[in-house]
Amino acid sequence: MSRSSLTSRRMAPLVKRDGSRCVYCGWSGGDYGQWLVADHVVPVCQGGTDDVDNLVLACNSCNSRKGGRTPEQWVDAVHGDALVEDFVREMYATDDTRLHYILENPWRLMKIVKELDY
Repeated sequence: MSRSSLTSRRMAPLVKRDGSRCVYCGWSGGDYGQWLVADHVVPVCQGGTDDVDNLVLACNSCNSRKGGRTPEQWVDAVHGDALVEDFVREMYATDDTRLHYILENPWRLMKIVKELDY
């Protein structure tokens, strides 16, 4: 399936399902195609499909940060980064359980890293 048919045939269900907002960080400041794009949860380069179940709306920033990785692979890439973990601990985590929850949650972590502008 070409990317043009993806945009014309598959976007309405994504916009309706995802509420016109980035599923990773929650940003909702623009229209699809201008600031929101279809992101493959499992990237095409890893065998992901254009099926609507593998597509989510993402802002350009989150889509670029995630790149050709799954959300879980992206978390693994930033895991252990002292700057990210210190920021999360200082700003959001009140205890180790909450810290673990945030660091293991790709969507929450993506939002925090975007706030850090990292």
